[in-house]
Amino acid sequence: MFRMLMRVFTSVPCIGIIGLLIMFPLVLGIVAAQRDLVAGKDVEHIAEMLEGLGIILIGWGVAIEERHSLRQMAGLIGSPDSEREVAIDHVSHSNGICMLILGLFAEIGVEAVRLPNDVLPTFDFDEGVTWITIGFVVLGGLVLLHHLVMLAGIVWFGHRPKTHHAS
Repeated sequence: MFRMLMRVFTSVPCIGIIGLLIMFPLVLGIVAAQRDLVAGKDVEHIAEMLEGLGIILIGWGVAIEERHSLRQMAGLIGSPDSEREVAIDHVSHSNGICMLILGLFAEIGVEAVRLPNDVLPTFDFDEGVTWITIGFVVLGGLVLLHHLVMLAGIVWFGHRPKTHHAS
């Protein structure tokens, strides 16, 4: 049962569908955060939205970054198309780490805005920090899009990304 679930969860169609589903709240949240910030709405409300988006990036980043480990735990390593699977693992690992880091940076921005001014005197820089945080979430969304395009290239066109190994 576990092996079957891991086969489904780590499959490219499943990763692609979940990635596309994540894109919707990500794009809608980015647009809403920018709109509300320009309109002068409460930064705390915007920070709450960005916190949720950062957590989504962190969670999905960790999940896809560990695709190889999940396949290994389920005994799915060494299938006939292992070269393709290695390419998918490599792309998932690198893009997952990027999403994880960008999500963490977004969380740092959110928490910097939330700290009281007597702890971290941001004075009137809350909006600037919030814009930077939005930028991290936008970059995370672009990394997610890049991941989906790379997966499509591997599956549909046989693209194999270059891998760099330490000497």
